[in-house]
Amino acid sequence: NVLMDKSIDEKSINQIKKIVNNFSKKVDMGLISSIPIGDKYIMSATESRKLAIFFPGIGYTKDRPLLHYSRKMAKKYGYEEICIEYHNLPFIVEKTEEEMLRAIEKAIPQVEEQLSKIDYSDVEEILLVGKSIGTALATKLCTDRHFTDIPVRMILYTPVEATFRFLS
Repeated sequence: NVLMDKSIDEKSINQIKKIVNNFSKKVDMGLISSIPIGDKYIMSATESRKLAIFFPGIGYTKDRPLLHYSRKMAKKYGYEEICIEYHNLPFIVEKTEEEMLRAIEKAIPQVEEQLSKIDYSDVEEILLVGKSIGTALATKLCTDRHFTDIPVRMILYTPVEATFRFLS
């Protein structure tokens, strides 16, 4: 809460509340891992306008080398990081297109739920990074969500066959 000081006008109080709420949302979404100290860090955290969304594979987590180093590079170039998670996907034995499509269909609502929590109003650029099944999810959701007003770049590591279906 903002302390009420009689010498601060209502407009200033509302601006402070807006900054605090925006900052709190980013902490809740995991965009900021800790609360910074001092105005310099608060401003850099709230002014970042590039977003990198990582879509792992089923057995290839965000901490494995391709995604780990991609996350480090994205951070180095000023991107805020969101790592998508999926749970209870069917185990893919034969790696057939049918098995992959079943897993994708089960993952889509989970991914949509996570993406719906993101405030895109101040985002100037989006980077989608996918690995394996994550490449299909990234391309499908990108085309479904129609990021028409935000430039989107993609990095697709070991794309699965369904990825190309969603790109066409």
